[in-house]
Amino acid sequence: MTMSWGTSHLAVELAKPESGTEAAVLGCGGVGLATARLLQRRGVSVTIYAKNLPPETTSNIAGAQWWPTSMFDDDKATPEFRGQFVRAAKLSYREYQDLPGERYGISWVRNYQVSRSGTSSSSAPTVRSASSTPSTPTCPRTPHPSVGTHGASPR
Repeated sequence: MTMSWGTSHLAVELAKPESGTEAAVLGCGGVGLATARLLQRRGVSVTIYAKNLPPETTSNIAGAQWWPTSMFDDDKATPEFRGQFVRAAKLSYREYQDLPGERYGISWVRNYQVSRSGTSSSSAPTVRSASSTPSTPTCPRTPHPSVGTHGASPR
């Protein structure tokens, strides 16, 4: 779920859709639905083809948090991949900024990470805040090229 919107943005950019055209999306999990929605924002008529429909999809019952770490083998990542990964993470984060609220059942919740890294096995674990409610978005809200206001007013 973390990268669903970002990978969908990258896929839509590769497709270079034009307003008024039609597109097919395979699957209706998190990535498929995000891709379909982004295409619709660009004026594309979308048909989704899926083996299963909600509630019979994995994404329908998935819990998610925005935490794009440990998603790839660090030793094998190329500079190009890292650039694409960071861009997808930023695009995903920007989308998630608009979703919190009762309408979607999404909220910002503080997370903690517990680790024994840097401590002896007999000492207490280190606890640090891993994420929290953002007071200032790290990715500025910018209008989507084809929808103007990106669907929400700035907070």
